[in-house]
Amino acid sequence: MEVFGFIVGLACGALIPLLVRWYPPATDPQRAPPPPLWACMAAAAVLDAALAWRLGRAARAVPVIVTVPGLLALAWIDARTYRLPRRLVFHTLAIGAVCACVAALAEPPLAQRVVAAAIAAVATSAAIAALWWLSPRGLGFGDVRLQLLLGAICGWVSQLAALRCLMWAFLLGGVASLGLLATRKRQRSDVIAFGPFLISGALLAILWPR
Repeated sequence: MEVFGFIVGLACGALIPLLVRWYPPATDPQRAPPPPLWACMAAAAVLDAALAWRLGRAARAVPVIVTVPGLLALAWIDARTYRLPRRLVFHTLAIGAVCACVAALAEPPLAQRVVAAAIAAVATSAAIAALWWLSPRGLGFGDVRLQLLLGAICGWVSQLAALRCLMWAFLLGGVASLGLLATRKRQRSDVIAFGPFLISGALLAILWPR
């Protein structure tokens, strides 16, 4: 499975610079500069190989690994424009959902994972929406939409991963924010893109389940 994941990641990683070009943020026409192709292919190949190893069977792994190019493109765009293109979020979610439904048809016991993914998506995005409502300057509504995607991915793997994805995201985001403030690279009033931390938290929750 690791070799399969590596090959899929290597091929799909080549799409990341194209996704960055094709999906500019809707509220800001400024396009992020495309990342280096070699770095995209390497990152996607390593992540997909690790995810395939962690999830084991192809039916469980494919709905997750096909979302990696979209996740990496979203992280790159958000880090440079502070925007998350909603079309890319929903298109990535749709690709993962279709693959999950096909996997459930191939292995009927996985149908319960589809339901679990939907519940986790709604529950975790609702939690982010509540935080956005309480502190709209700290989070953007793009983060709420992104968590719908990440909650679905983590919920497909396990309920524990769906819970831990938020814990990891806020832990990583807090440590990075403190580091930037300590080194005076950011001020307390500056905006920090939270999307990359949400994505990193979701991947860590899947790859490091304990």
